[in-house]
Amino acid sequence: LRMAQDTFRTAVVLAQGGRNDIAKVQLQRCLAELNGTRLRALSPGALYRLLVLAKAYDLILSATLRDEAYALLPAEARTRL
Repeated sequence: LRMAQDTFRTAVVLAQGGRNDIAKVQLQRCLAELNGTRLRALSPGALYRLLVLAKAYDLILSATLRDEAYALLPAEARTRL
């Protein structure tokens, strides 16, 4: 679980720094390891950033994980996606 969180944090930092090519690879790695347990371990803010970055990089979550992620977000965050 810790490694997946570190991979995700690295992707966020890289994206903020404009290193989108590397950030996308890191996010792909994170999404490949994502499951319900790991998804629920994310804070609402981290979950929102994950979904925003996935959308920005045209990366697709499984329908099940996407639905679960949206259900975990506060209503106001869901409307911003």
